[in-house]
Amino acid sequence: MKNSFIVLFTLLAMSLSAAEVKEFSLDLPGSKVDETRYTTTMSVDDVIKHLKKKGTTAYTMTSFDAPGVYVVNLKSTNSKTKWDSMNIYTYQKKTNIFIIPR
Repeated sequence: MKNSFIVLFTLLAMSLSAAEVKEFSLDLPGSKVDETRYTTTMSVDDVIKHLKKKGTTAYTMTSFDAPGVYVVNLKSTNSKTKWDSMNIYTYQKKTNIFIIPR
């Protein structure tokens, strides 16, 4: 019974972390919070890897690391995208994505 619970919990956690939202022609990991904000269980670095895997490669990247917050800004270098830039950040142990539309 205990092993069944562990397997069920693991499968549930994997399905929650695998959720995606298709917005701004991006496959964003996680769930939508409001019109331009999303939350995910992935780390900032894993979100960037996910975006690369899904084909989002035309951008420049800058990062900022301070106590309690880690921010990466991606600026689109393709003028045809629906997004101008995005901030992916971890604050209070939660990873969020903020999209700045064109």
